[in-house]
Amino acid sequence: MSVLFAYVHYVSFALALALLVQEWSVLKEVPHKPGLLRRLAVIDGLYGLAVLGSLSSGLLRASLTEKGWDYYLHNGMFHGKLTLFLLAALVSLYPTIYFFRKRKIADDAQLDATDLAALKKIKRCLLIEMHLYAIIPLLASLMARGYGAR
Repeated sequence: MSVLFAYVHYVSFALALALLVQEWSVLKEVPHKPGLLRRLAVIDGLYGLAVLGSLSSGLLRASLTEKGWDYYLHNGMFHGKLTLFLLAALVSLYPTIYFFRKRKIADDAQLDATDLAALKKIKRCLLIEMHLYAIIPLLASLMARGYGAR
């Protein structure tokens, strides 16, 4: 069972990162193609589901596998991973809230200068998230090799 939890955890994490990259690349085309704002909202929603998959499978791994919570709670690398994950989640709130509020816009042509400025901020948020996500596997690898244990 622990292998299944690990698999879901890794795939969910990779999918979340891939969706971030896709969202960031689609933002380059706004507002040049119609419907991109709606597409971004869908990608952002899928990203949220992938993050939930990664988080829930990680919690299951920590709770139900052989290492148990004691191992993780006493490991600095785990705390680092969790901190980076939570920071990425906080940064992702801005894009998610923006897309939720704009979900009823039928056409990207309705975007004004304020929206374009917000999309620029969103692109920056996504870049920050990608950088945070890039460090998490390093900390996971170090943790798996015993670094950070007290």
